[in-house]
Amino acid sequence: METELAFCPTCRHEVRLAWTAAPTHEGHANIPDGPELVCLDVGEGCSGGTCPLTDLSRPVMTLRLARSGLGHPPTMRMTCGGCGQAAEMEVVDRSTLLCPLCGAVNRWILLELAQRGWVAIGRPGEAE
Repeated sequence: METELAFCPTCRHEVRLAWTAAPTHEGHANIPDGPELVCLDVGEGCSGGTCPLTDLSRPVMTLRLARSGLGHPPTMRMTCGGCGQAAEMEVVDRSTLLCPLCGAVNRWILLELAQRGWVAIGRPGEAE
């Protein structure tokens, strides 16, 4: 994977950009037509509006990064609302998980306990 550095006016520093691999065959509407630009440094600082480099919103870019397999997102073991299988879901953001088995987008909530740390609660049946 080749990465390029570009200055991001929103983050006010250089970020790493990469292109996803092009599909090897024509497919359905959910398969991209060609390689897609992905920001490898998308994060909490990318909160307002659309990215000036990709013209995509932060949620779309984080989901694209998770689906591309280019980054190393944190994971959370949960049962997928789409396929019903337990797997290490890729954390896209504070409310979204991506199932590596079926590609479904699942919703989750992270709650802070009074004195015992954190607990994650998946909302089964709400996969997109």
